[in-house]
Amino acid sequence: TLPLSHSPPLPLSHCPPPPLPHSPTQHPALSTQHSRLWGLLIAHDCRGAREWHSSEIESLKQLCVQLAIAIQQCTLFEQAKTEIADRKQAEEKLRQSEQRFRDVSEAVGEYLWEMDTNAIYTFVTDRVKSIKRYSPPQLIGRAPIEFMPQEDREKFNKILRDAATTKSTFKVEHRHITPTGKIIWEEISGIPLLDCNSNVVGFRGAGLNITERKQAEEVLQKAKEAADTANRAKSEFLANMSHELRTPLNAILGFTQIMNRDSSLNPEQQEHLRIINRSGEHLLSLINDILEMSKIEAGRTTLNEKSFDLIRLLNILSEMLRLKASNKGLKLIIEYSPEIPQYVRTDEIKLRQVLINLLGNAIKFTEAGGVTLRVSSVISPSSLVKELAQMTDDQGQITILFEVEDTGPGIAPEEITQLFQAFGQTETGRKSQQGTGLGLAISKKFVQLMGGDITISSVVGIGTKFTFNIQSRLAQFQEVQTIQETRKVIGLAPNQPEYRILVVEDVKVSRILLVKLLASVGFFVREAADGYEAIALWSSWSPHLIFMDMQMPSMDGYEATKRIKAQSKGQATPIVALTTSAFEEQRRSVLSAGCDDFIRKPFREEIIFEKIAQYLGLKYIYEESLSDERQKAEDSKVDSSYLSGNSPYILAVSSFQDISAEWVAALHQAAIEADGELIFSLAEQITNSNAMLFKALTDLVNSFQFEKITYVTEQIIK
Repeated sequence: TLPLSHSPPLPLSHCPPPPLPHSPTQHPALSTQHSRLWGLLIAHDCRGAREWHSSEIESLKQLCVQLAIAIQQCTLFEQAKTEIADRKQAEEKLRQSEQRFRDVSEAVGEYLWEMDTNAIYTFVTDRVKSIKRYSPPQLIGRAPIEFMPQEDREKFNKILRDAATTKSTFKVEHRHITPTGKIIWEEISGIPLLDCNSNVVGFRGAGLNITERKQAEEVLQKAKEAADTANRAKSEFLANMSHELRTPLNAILGFTQIMNRDSSLNPEQQEHLRIINRSGEHLLSLINDILEMSKIEAGRTTLNEKSFDLIRLLNILSEMLRLKASNKGLKLIIEYSPEIPQYVRTDEIKLRQVLINLLGNAIKFTEAGGVTLRVSSVISPSSLVKELAQMTDDQGQITILFEVEDTGPGIAPEEITQLFQAFGQTETGRKSQQGTGLGLAISKKFVQLMGGDITISSVVGIGTKFTFNIQSRLAQFQEVQTIQETRKVIGLAPNQPEYRILVVEDVKVSRILLVKLLASVGFFVREAADGYEAIALWSSWSPHLIFMDMQMPSMDGYEATKRIKAQSKGQATPIVALTTSAFEEQRRSVLSAGCDDFIRKPFREEIIFEKIAQYLGLKYIYEESLSDERQKAEDSKVDSSYLSGNSPYILAVSSFQDISAEWVAALHQAAIEADGELIFSLAEQITNSNAMLFKALTDLVNSFQFEKITYVTEQIIK
C-alpha cells in the first residue's frame, strides 16, 4: 500500500490496501492471497508538495512486490521447517515402531512377510534366512508353495482362499524344504489386506519355526500310544489275573458251601470249613481291593446307579458293625437328620463300601470311647416340601453329607498326606499288619465318582473325623427293588417238571463245583468244556437254561452264545454268563453277545438258585431259618422258667458235659476273639442236643459277655 501524499497515512482500517500488481517475478502463492496485507511501505517528502514521477512510483511498486515476496517466502520457509520437523518426528516414531515390531518378531523367532493375491512374496524380513535358509531376494517374486512338499500345498492354498473369502485371520502349519533338502515345520499366521473398497489386495503376516514343537508333539504322541498300549496290556493283565485268582477262589468258596450242606460232618470238620470260608472271603476282599485300584488307575471304574433305601442301608451298617464295636467296648452311633430323603439313586455298592471302609477303620484303631456316623443334607429347611425343593438343583440332584468321627489316637499331620495314596498307611496301620492300604484311596476315588470329595481333620490323642459328600438323585418307593430274605435251598418243590441245566466251563474244578451244587437240589445237569460241546449238547439235549463261561479255549462263550441265539430255539433258552472279570462294564459286552444275565465269580449259591428261579419260574424247598430252629428248640427243649427269665441259667463247667473237647476249644478261641458270629455257628451245632446251653451262649453273646464264656471254657481246657 503506497499513500503518495504529504499527509500522514490513514489508519489501516480506513485504508483498505489496493491489490498488488502482478509481476513476472511474483511468487505463485501471491495470486491466491491478494487481499492479504504483507507489510507497509511509506514514501514521504517532508519539504513540501511533490509530484511523483511514474518511474518512481513504478520503482516503489516493484520494491513492494519484492518485499512482499520475501516476507511470504520467509513465512513459507518457517512453515516448511515446521512440516519437515513434524514429518521427521513422525518418521522417527514410525521407524521406532517398526523396529519394536521387528525386535519382537526377532525375539519370538518370527519373520514378517507380505504376499499379493496370487500368494507371491512381495516382502520378507531378513529374519527369514535363519528360518527358511533362503534370503529375501531368493524368495521375493516366488510363492511359498514352491518350497513345500506336494501333499501340503493344497491345504495351504485352501486356507488362503478361505481367508480371502471370509476376510478373516488365518493360521496354518506346513512343512518347508530348505536348500539342503532338510524338512522344517513352519506356522504361518496372517490377515488379508483390504483396499478402501474392502477388496482383498494381498496378505500380510508372520512365520515361525515350530520344528522343535512338532518333534516334541511327536514324542508325546508316541508316548501316548505307548501308554495306551500299556493300558491295554494292563487291562488284559487285570482280566487274566482276575480269571487266574477268582477261578481257584470260586472252587474254594464253592466247595465249602457244598460240603457245609453235609449234615454228617462233625463239629470240628464244620469249624474247619468255616475257617476255610472266612479265609477265602478275606482273600477275595484283598484281591477285590487290588483289582479295584487297578481299575481306577486304568480309568475303567464306572458309576452303576440304582434306586435304594438310604435309611435301610444305614440300619444294615449299624447291625453289621455294632457287634464289632461292642466287642472292643466302643459305642457305635449312627445319626441321620430327618430331612435326608429315604429313597435315593446313586451307586449303592460304592457308597456302602466307602462307609464300611471308614467305619471299619475307625473301629479298628479306636480303643476307647466310640465311633459316630452323622448323615445330613447340606441345606436344612424347616418343612419337608421346602427341604426337597431347596436341597435339590434343577436336575433333581441332592447333596448328602457324611461324617465319620472317632475318639481314637488321631493321625499326625505329616501322615495325613499319604492316607489317600495307594498302599499308603499310617504308622498305626502298619503296626496292625491288616489290610492293603488301599481302602482310603479307593474310597476317595469312589466319592469323587459320585460327585463329591472327602477331607480329614485329626488331632493326635483326641480323634479323627472324615467328611465326605456325594451327589444323588431323589427316588420313589416303587423304584426300589424289594429285598428278600436269603434262605438256604435244599431241594426242588414237588409237582414240577424235570429241569435240565447245561453247565459250560473249561476249568474242570469249576465245572464239577457247579454240577454238584445243582445236582444236590434235584436238577438234571450236563456239562461241556468249550463252546463246540455246548452247541452240540444244546442242540441234542435242549436244556432249559445254560450257565456259560465266557473265557474258554477253542470257542469262547461269546461265540457260542451268538450261534445259539442266532437260532429261533436258542432265543427261548436263557443263557447266564459266568465270568471272572473284575470289570463291571463287561456286563454290556456280555449282554450284547446275547446272554440274558451275568454272574461274576466267585459266585454264591443263593445267586445261582435265584437266577434259575427268575428265568424258569420254579419253586424251591428251603431250610428252616435259624430263628425258626431256635424257637422250636426253645419250645421243645428249654425249661419254661428259664424262657420266662424267672430261673436264671448259670454257665458252668458242668454245662459242657458230653461236648467234644474240639468244640469247646473252638468256642474258647471264638470267645477270646469276641467273634459273635462264630459262637452262634457253634451254638447251632448243639441246638438239639443241649438247648439250654444253646440259649445260654446266645444270651451271653447278645449281652456281649464274652469274658464269661472265656472263663468257663478255659477251666475245661485246663
